Amino acid sequence: MSLEILIYTHSEYQDIWPIVLDTLSKLKIQTRISFAMDKRPTNSSFDSYTIYLYDDQLTYPGRLASLCKQIASDYLFFFHDIDLLINLNQERLDMLMEWIVAMDVDRFALGIFPTHCYVTTYQDIPIAKLNHCRCNWFTSPYDPGPSIWKRSTLEELMLKVSDATYRSIEDSPIQEFLAEKKVFGFAKRELEPLFTIGRPFTPWFAFCHLLIRGQWVSREGWQSYDAFMAILLDTYKIQKEKRGIAPFHSGMQNGFEIT
Repeated sequence: MSLEILIYTHSEYQDIWPIVLDTLSKLKIQTRISFAMDKRPTNSSFDSYTIYLYDDQLTYPGRLASLCKQIASDYLFFFHDIDLLINLNQERLDMLMEWIVAMDVDRFALGIFPTHCYVTTYQDIPIAKLNHCRCNWFTSPYDPGPSIWKRSTLEELMLKVSDATYRSIEDSPIQEFLAEKKVFGFAKRELEPLFTIGRPFTPWFAFCHLLIRGQWVSREGWQSYDAFMAILLDTYKIQKEKRGIAPFHSGMQNGFEIT
């Protein structure tokens, strides 16, 4: 079994690359880290990472399918640059991968799902089955959020919905296709969530959502990361007005009702 962390980005978002790279450098990650990009970066900070290139003219599913063809790893810890990885517990990742491989899991979503979707506990990790899980804050069984994917499954699904866009893929037949696969995530149970725009994540794999449709998340959306984000924006002298600020809406509170 081989696992690779794959971070999807685009040159349009190079203004957040220093944040992404500096945050990564402070984490003690032992798993290989790679980036998926539309063009090879000139920034030397990427020199220590593997770079996979995708054709910018392809649809979003087409890009992911083409990336899967380039990658040899069996599993991908996959997320987008706008989901800033704040913490990764390597011990928990290794433990989780033992279960994922043993169960031949196709997708493991890294968010927290309702207790009523709970099916089992591995070591101290409560697990939810997502095939038909009703959840107000994540679409399931598919959403584009941080997940561990069996690479071959991700490629297969992207080829089946190759005409979809990043915005439309959640409403595509991918939901029906993935419902027939082995799809899991974390169950609430004893876990204490960290929230970003109403979406709960574990402290083991903590993500902070930076941008919505290219605009900075408003302060109301920082939630568990309020102090962290305030320091981050000051450190990097981010002028949020350049990208604009995404409006906060009631849907970003859904995760606070997690049970």
